[in-house]
Amino acid sequence: MPLWPGNQWEIKTTLKAKTRETNGLRGNASFAGLTVTQFLGAFNDNLYKQLLLLIALDYRALHKLGNDPFQAIATLAFSIPFVLLSGFAGFLSDRFSKRSMIVVCKVLEIGVMGAAMAAFLTGEISTGETLAWLIVVLFFMGAQSALFGPSKYGILPEMLSERDLPAANGVIQMTTFLAIIFGTALSGFLKDAFSDQLWIVSGLCVVIAVFGTLASLLVTRTPAASPRMKFSPECLIVERSACRYILGDRQLLGAMLAYVVFWFAGALMLPMTNLVAREQLGYSDTTTSICVAFIGLGIAAGCLVCGRWSGGRVRFSLVRLGGRGLVFASLALVLVSNGPMFTASLRLVLFCTGLFLTGFLAGVFAVPLQVFVQARPPAHFTGRVLGAVGLMNWIGITLAAGFYFLLTQFKAATNTDSGWLFLSVGVLFAVVVGCFRQPDPPPSREK
Repeated sequence: MPLWPGNQWEIKTTLKAKTRETNGLRGNASFAGLTVTQFLGAFNDNLYKQLLLLIALDYRALHKLGNDPFQAIATLAFSIPFVLLSGFAGFLSDRFSKRSMIVVCKVLEIGVMGAAMAAFLTGEISTGETLAWLIVVLFFMGAQSALFGPSKYGILPEMLSERDLPAANGVIQMTTFLAIIFGTALSGFLKDAFSDQLWIVSGLCVVIAVFGTLASLLVTRTPAASPRMKFSPECLIVERSACRYILGDRQLLGAMLAYVVFWFAGALMLPMTNLVAREQLGYSDTTTSICVAFIGLGIAAGCLVCGRWSGGRVRFSLVRLGGRGLVFASLALVLVSNGPMFTASLRLVLFCTGLFLTGFLAGVFAVPLQVFVQARPPAHFTGRVLGAVGLMNWIGITLAAGFYFLLTQFKAATNTDSGWLFLSVGVLFAVVVGCFRQPDPPPSREK
């Protein structure tokens, strides 16, 4: 029996907020403001995170460590706040206006980026103390992003008609991963350019956070979904009623589990690609970051194309298509990384192409799942359900950090080339494709 049974599609259309837009995405200033806001936030996250991961690799090389602990620790530092705060963030996004939560989170981002700037100004990046402080800052960046997530995604059904959600999610996911592209690629370039003045890089992050805060003011004011809801300790994880709702809807639970796989794999791909590019292929920080950016470029393209292919409805067939493709894309990356028959320039082209294809297929895999978990719950549960989705995703990312550490331990013990690590992603999606058997749900009946 498949893990995701069920054939019924019953989108709840209970949202009655007066702010909901029905005129599409073009000319929608509120949607444009949200898109710019989340783009700049994702850009900052990935610029700083990739900068810290490259610094961690420098520290590893300087101290001649056999495994790669600090990339795993940095990934944990960024993901643990999502595990701790996603449930509470879902509660806040239902209890208060999602627009207000978005603005508050962007103000917090300014403070976090200011703390990073202070760390670079007051310490030497080659020391363990400064690296530890930078990881602490990354933890608080994760906390700010955790609070932002449920409101960012939960406000879409309040702002837009249901038929616009697939296209809107395609745009949001596309711009998110464009931010990953530019943030990640620029990180390596700026690290090489300002190796002795990295405070300039964090200063740029402060400026970007300010512009993101200004853009958030364009988002439509929305009423609180559940303004009378009272706080209880269970809101720090997942509220009991929301948990019962999720567990009682096997389609929703199955889509959430599949979506976790997307983020688990993404958390593996970033440090894997850094390690393979720097250690096995011998690329510079700039070239390594450009390689990683091709993953984001692929995801952005895949999300945009999937949004168009969806035709205003959820198509689970695209989830299976993307998953099958990812199995073959991971095998291609193993071949390109380890094959002795390629010249250096050809290997670089094929490696970037393989990373782009991996990202493209991941975008196709993810968009239908994201739309489904947004549209499925009734309005008064949307924030808490999305908080639970975020919690599950970041538990997956946290587990991925530990799994990556174990993989590098195994690699060091067996003297295996780093490129073989990509095989683990292929095995993961092969399992998912074998389990995810839901048919395409019928089109929404919304007029």
